[in-house]
This record gives sequence, C-alpha cells and structure tokens, in this order.
Amino acid sequence: MIEALLDGVDGGCAYVPSVGADPEAIRGYLTLLPACPEELTRTWHDGDIGAWNTQTDLRTYLRSLGDQCRAIGTALIGVFCGKDGLVLGFLPEGELERFIALATTAEVEVFVYGSVDR
Repeated sequence: MIEALLDGVDGGCAYVPSVGADPEAIRGYLTLLPACPEELTRTWHDGDIGAWNTQTDLRTYLRSLGDQCRAIGTALIGVFCGKDGLVLGFLPEGELERFIALATTAEVEVFVYGSVDR
C-alpha cells in the first residue's frame, strides 16, 4: 500500500525505530527521501535534544513537523508497524483522501500528523 501511494522508490518511506529515535535521527531518515519537501528548511526541533524522551516527546514532535508540512501543502504520514517502529513518509495534500481510503480498506493503522492528527 505504501509503495503504491508513494510511487515506490521515487517517493519512499523511512522506518523510524521507536527506541532511540530523536529529532536529528528522524530528520536524517526523512531528508534522504526523494519526496522530502525542500521547503522544510527551518529548524526541525526547537527543544533540548539531551532531554529528549522518545516515549513522551515523539508524538509532540511529529505533530509539530506535520504542521510545518501542511503549511507547505504536504502531509507527514505514519504507518505503525508494531511496537518497535513507525514508517514515515511525505504525501501531497491532494493524495490524502486516497491514502486514507486505501488504509481503511487494508485495515492498516495510519496517522496524518499535525495539530489535529487524523
């Protein structure tokens, strides 16, 4: 499903482990994706990396990053793959309804990140 939505290798997804994933690591994974918006140039994280706690800070961070993406017409999507990680990718806002419909059909737990997660 993800490959079909993100054009396989041309769009891509990034697997983010749930343990040890801090903003710098997440940025490293996401900036390698061909679909990463060039407009995401501002600081991706304003907090203290040393105080980062993946369990409590990850969702807040992804919401903030999702808001930045939405401001430039892109959605930050996530697909849960068990308790050990998350697959993240970028999708043009115009593709969201199709993505959500396919995820529903496939019974896959997905999120579209932002102030109001879907």
